[in-house]
Amino acid sequence: MSSGDLPPPPERFARLKKEIATTYLDFEAKATKSWGEIIAELGGAVASIEGKGSNCIPQVKFQDLETLDAETVARIKRVGTVVIRDIVDDEEAAKWKDDLKQFAKDNPEVDGVDLSVPLTYADRFRIRKPGQAWGFHPPHIDGNTIHTTLQDALGARTSLYGRPSQSTVFRTFQGWLAMSETAPGEGTLQVFPDVLLSNAYIILRPFFRPRTPAASSSDALNDPKNWEFDVTDPLFHGIRPRDGGIPRPNATPELHPHLQLEKTMISIPKVYPGDAVLLALMDHNGTGDSAVMYIPAVPKTPMNLAYVARQKECFLQGRTAPRTFPKARAKRVKRIYISPAGRVAIGFA
Repeated sequence: MSSGDLPPPPERFARLKKEIATTYLDFEAKATKSWGEIIAELGGAVASIEGKGSNCIPQVKFQDLETLDAETVARIKRVGTVVIRDIVDDEEAAKWKDDLKQFAKDNPEVDGVDLSVPLTYADRFRIRKPGQAWGFHPPHIDGNTIHTTLQDALGARTSLYGRPSQSTVFRTFQGWLAMSETAPGEGTLQVFPDVLLSNAYIILRPFFRPRTPAASSSDALNDPKNWEFDVTDPLFHGIRPRDGGIPRPNATPELHPHLQLEKTMISIPKVYPGDAVLLALMDHNGTGDSAVMYIPAVPKTPMNLAYVARQKECFLQGRTAPRTFPKARAKRVKRIYISPAGRVAIGFA
């Protein structure tokens, strides 16, 4: 769906912009200065990303996580994506995939199964077959989007508008564990490998517009003088009402020209069974399926504790997790041993 096909944003979004601008001292001057700095730095970042490709993505071994040097840690935080190799042996990860496929075959009615104290929520695994185009996830930002603009971030309700299948937990890093061998272009992820610049740009983008249509052309794009501060337009670029709510923002070349997405959305390096990717799916042009198991780990916060409590009640009643999945019957499982940390994570301790 193109931006022209979407319904207009609510007028109250213009009021929200003005409220933000009046809340901070000298907001217009400071935002304008930052905008110029960001688009100038993006110009150099685009050339670097285009040249390095997948090599932009840090890769580390699971066994080395406790001894990573400060430079590597800083790079992971800046890029916002990391491949962690050899978390699980290839054979074991491949067996998990076979077991999950068999479980889904045997149970067709099942739709979905403080940083130092991890909690967990019911997430999913997926298997994507070759030849499948994945247009449902264009370049986008997972997480709270306009919800955290309207509220304090840590206390924000991530499903403020109650959209179906909307995550209602607060996540820091999102990630998955590979259960198959998947190379770039074979159903894996593409990312913009600079979370600092991309987030800063997307946050400020709604407050600036080109002085003339020509200002969005390649020649004039990076000149700050061709852009002006504006809080009269309700548009938050890439965010429009849909399905009874307001979803995450989608980045497009039209609305976010400085990101130059056709050059900067790069594939993560090839992954093997047992590797993990932490971060946010693209066409599958390979020959084998692309199978991953999502890692549903979240930090201990009041909101996440409340979600885990609701999830426990759903589990005990044989229902799927609250709101994260469409309503459906859940499969009761036999009693299994869960470690003390695991009991805390799922709300039973």
